[in-house]
Amino acid sequence: AGVLLREGVAEKVEVAPALPTLAETHLHDEAVLGARLLHETLELVLMGRVASCADLPHAVLSTHCWPELTKLLSDHLAYPVVAFDAFLQKGDCDEQLANDFCKGLTHQPRSHVPKPYFGRGPGPIMGQLLREMANRDDDHRRVGGQRLTLPGGEDVRFSQRALNSVMIAIWCCAGAESCR
Repeated sequence: AGVLLREGVAEKVEVAPALPTLAETHLHDEAVLGARLLHETLELVLMGRVASCADLPHAVLSTHCWPELTKLLSDHLAYPVVAFDAFLQKGDCDEQLANDFCKGLTHQPRSHVPKPYFGRGPGPIMGQLLREMANRDDDHRRVGGQRLTLPGGEDVRFSQRALNSVMIAIWCCAGAESCR
């Protein structure tokens, strides 16, 4: 079992054997959707339907899973689905989308979100959002704060959530100069 490559195109795609293991390690429905998104995206890449890293966002948009995922999770506080969808469609999200997501996740009214929350550093806003949220727990603890939690008290642990990890990986790959 495996993937046989011939001239950069998979002759036989067998992504599925590893994905049940990934999905079984994460019991949240959102993690299962993340595994499906990864599976469908990898199949497109291995079948040669993604010519370059720059084509990866379009490939993600063409998966069967993405419309379902956006419908189910656009309002979920722990997943930046709306901002990520803007990145997939337009090449980046805007500061307003990034700020709105962070405001919801940090339980901060708009007046308490540092201005500008994004746009301070180099690089795309989507990358700044992913970096800020992935580092937020560690950075916050160092200054005596508490971990980010959802309204019910569940720790967010942003980058440890499977779907967020998949979105981070896709964002990184889409910005790479080469898929090899």
